[in-house]
Amino acid sequence: MAAKKPWLAVLKAIAMSKATWKLVGTVAVLYGCAHGELIAELVGEVIADVSGTL
Repeated sequence: MAAKKPWLAVLKAIAMSKATWKLVGTVAVLYGCAHGELIAELVGEVIADVSGTL
């Protein structure tokens, strides 16, 4: 029986793949290394905003 939505099966297979998540992790680490100052600034602003509202 053919799937009604084969693209959905492909997306599910990609999302469940360990290789996909390893690639996502690698890209995230590389992005973090390249833009660490920006990320630290954004996280600091979020923490300051949350701390200010508590």
